[in-house]
Amino acid sequence: MNAFFQSVTMRTAGFNSIDLSRMHGSSKLISVVLMFIGASPASTGGGVKTTTIALVFLLLHSVAKGQEDVNCMHKRIPERMVKRAVSIVTIGMLSTLGCAIALSITQKDTVPIIDLLFESASAAATVGVSSAGTPTFRMLSKIILIPIMFGGRVGSLTLATAFASRHSTRKNLMKYAEESIMIG
Repeated sequence: MNAFFQSVTMRTAGFNSIDLSRMHGSSKLISVVLMFIGASPASTGGGVKTTTIALVFLLLHSVAKGQEDVNCMHKRIPERMVKRAVSIVTIGMLSTLGCAIALSITQKDTVPIIDLLFESASAAATVGVSSAGTPTFRMLSKIILIPIMFGGRVGSLTLATAFASRHSTRKNLMKYAEESIMIG
C-alpha cells in the first residue's frame, strides 16, 4: 500500500507515508522519474506531464518504424506539437540536471548525488518532498532551488517563450536552405 501511495504522491501532492531519506537509491531514482513525468494536463500537479512524455515515446516509435509522421489512434500529430513536447522534455531535463549539478557544487559533497537529483526533481515538478532535508541545505543551495520551483510552476516552455518573444517581435520571413547532417 505504501508503494502505491508513494507512486501517486510523487506525481502530485507531496505527502509521504514513509521516511524518504531511508529509501534505496533505486527507489529514489524511480521517484525522480515519476516526479519528472508528473501529472496529467489540466491538473494541479507539476512535471512535464504524462501526455508530453507519451508524445515523445510516440516520436521515438515513429522514428524506429521509419515513418515521416507521428501517429496515434489513426490520427496524425502536428509537427509543432511534437517539437513542443521535445522542447519541454529537453528543457525540463536540462534544468533538473543543471540544478542537481549546482547543488552538488554548493553542498560540497555533503549530500549524495541521488538525493540532490531527488531534491532538484521535486523542486522542478513542484512536488514538495525531500529525501535530504532541504531546510538543512546551505543558503546558496536554497537560492538555487527557488527559480527551479518557479519555473516548474509556470512551465519551462512558457518561460522560454516569454523570453524569446521579447527578442523577436515579427515573424521570420526568410527561410534558409535545407541541409542534412549525420547524426546518431
